[in-house]
Amino acid sequence: MFDNLFKSKEEAEKNFNDYKNKMFPFGETQKDLVSGLLTALISNKAKESEIMFYFLISKEKYIDKGESAIEYLQKYIIKGKLFKKHEANLIISCAILDSKVTSLNEYFTKENILEMASKF
Repeated sequence: MFDNLFKSKEEAEKNFNDYKNKMFPFGETQKDLVSGLLTALISNKAKESEIMFYFLISKEKYIDKGESAIEYLQKYIIKGKLFKKHEANLIISCAILDSKVTSLNEYFTKENILEMASKF
């Protein structure tokens, strides 16, 4: 019953590294690209860590649920009252585009994010 409740330091590190590799298979460079794009697009008082928190939630939900996650994510992000609908759509669009990246050489741009966000 309590087998998974207490994890060893090694298990916790493995879980963290597995998650990090799932979210950023191209490493810190990919994380920095996402962070840079979103902080450039979102001009409210949100901290980078807050933006990245919602990005990670969005990407994980999109990977698990696909297009059906979009409406849920819009409501979830706006409910936090830190982001407006347009900003939520930017975060979600970035997560969708990022989940489809196959190479850092073919990475998306701010314009790609803006274009996708305008369609929601």
